[in-house]
Amino acid sequence: MDNVNVNIPIKIPHSTQSLRDNTFR
Repeated sequence: MDNVNVNIPIKIPHSTQSLRDNTFR
C-alpha cells in the first residue's frame, strides 16, 4: 500500500509539470 500511496502524489505533480511545459512551448 505504501507503493500506491507514493505513486499517487508523484502522478499529480507530473501532470502539472506536463501542462506547464505545454504552455511554455
